[in-house]
Amino acid sequence: MGKDGFTKIDKNNLLRLPNGDHVIGIVFHWTASRYSQFFYDYQFCVDFDGSIWQNNNADPGDTLSHTWHRNTGRVGIACSSMYNATSDNYGDYPWTKKQMEAMCALAAKIVIKYKIKFPDEVNTHAFWAREDGYFGERWDFDIETPMIKNKVAWYIKQLELLNKKKGI
Repeated sequence: MGKDGFTKIDKNNLLRLPNGDHVIGIVFHWTASRYSQFFYDYQFCVDFDGSIWQNNNADPGDTLSHTWHRNTGRVGIACSSMYNATSDNYGDYPWTKKQMEAMCALAAKIVIKYKIKFPDEVNTHAFWAREDGYFGERWDFDIETPMIKNKVAWYIKQLELLNKKKGI
């Protein structure tokens, strides 16, 4: 067990991606909190140092309340950051490069495991907020969206090359 119902993913606690989970997509978020604060609205939270924490009470295919009308079958990956941020100032707890790398690497593993349609079904909360008419309230990773998709694509390619090398 880890921080308040989350387990840190490392060599002793492996990523839990069960077979058969109904997963169609991924949504990137930030928690609008200080670092090291995790929330049960997401399947995964990523801390400032890039450590990944998995929600012990939810599998990737579980419906959690992270994106209005877009939760079913979508994995919520959030970085613990952005407390009191505005679009002009990311504040004292901005997302970090380590968080971004960890989130994108995790997303690539999930895309491959569940055969998610990439890039269409890997989006930011800002993307869905714009689609559903509430963008001013939720702008998580709006300007970062192209960078996120590029990073996830790069990690997917690396994993595919590794799997090919292993004969998987």
